[in-house]
Amino acid sequence: MLPGNSRDPKPNPHVAAPFFAEIESAFLEVQKCGAVQLGHYRLAGQTVQMEVVGDELARHMLAPFSHLKTHDQPPALRVCLWDAKQTGVDCPEGLPTEFRSDEWGSVSQSFAYGYERRYVEYRSRAGTTWLDRASNCLYGCYDDAGQFNIYDYSRPLPWLLPIWCNDLGVQSVHAGMVSWKGSGVVIVGASGSGKTTTTLACLDGGFDYLGEDQIGIGENEGGFTGFSFYNTARVDAKHLQRFPQLSPYARHESEQKTLLMLGELFASQLVGEAPLKMIVLPKVMPSEKTRIQPATSAEALRAVAANSLMLPIGGGRRGFERLARLVRQVPCYWLHLGHDFERVSEVIKGALPL
Repeated sequence: MLPGNSRDPKPNPHVAAPFFAEIESAFLEVQKCGAVQLGHYRLAGQTVQMEVVGDELARHMLAPFSHLKTHDQPPALRVCLWDAKQTGVDCPEGLPTEFRSDEWGSVSQSFAYGYERRYVEYRSRAGTTWLDRASNCLYGCYDDAGQFNIYDYSRPLPWLLPIWCNDLGVQSVHAGMVSWKGSGVVIVGASGSGKTTTTLACLDGGFDYLGEDQIGIGENEGGFTGFSFYNTARVDAKHLQRFPQLSPYARHESEQKTLLMLGELFASQLVGEAPLKMIVLPKVMPSEKTRIQPATSAEALRAVAANSLMLPIGGGRRGFERLARLVRQVPCYWLHLGHDFERVSEVIKGALPL
């Protein structure tokens, strides 16, 4: 873990910082504004309790996690979210500028740690979220859920959920994942490599689905386990024609991407976790027949690390070492995606060690 800003005061693990106490107070006011929609979800092997105020916000925030619903039990993480427009409770100012450290930002978003990295703040066009890593509480205020875009719908609570998972030892990885008869297959590739096409082709071929863009990977004595975060898929609009049966379930189309809410069509094929048994590196080869061949662990590590170890949530050295152990332990393959992509699921089944 990187050191925090030397200006940060020494945090008391039992007392919230003043700015975070204000956020907690704001949510107490929010609870008076309308009914709290409550849900419990099994995420990264732990129970997460979500409390959302605002009908439209709840609809958008909870749907991507619907396949992870679990029974009411003491949560490892409490998530409290509200819609400022619907409730009339404005977003608090948040982390004081003078206590920020390791800040990263762009035109549309910013990210910062504060108070010796106990608190994490993420700001985007849609709103602001805050995570207290000591108390395992996450708060979020959104200006207007009616103004969400395709990225807000498909990946709720970006950055902060992966940080919480990483604190648990579950690495957030930019990859797809499916499973066949309980054996998990991680699908790794950069944009345009065929990762989403491979994932959806497997889903269409009877595989269970865990994700097409972001998953979690945890390590235990028995090996590695892959965890699902979301039941959504963002698909290039031009590629959706390969899966005509999915078109009626497309939502929130943008110029380049279409969002699929897969729980509406494949509810029985959505699972929360699976042991990892295979890594696939797709490569589009339109002039060939679809085929599979062994890849080296070094090739697989380059592919999985390239998009999964970027700061500020990449896991650092520990994350890299975990991924290195993964590719040494799990068989890795190149998947040459040919013109007969409908054979993808059968080709992977044939190589999968069951």
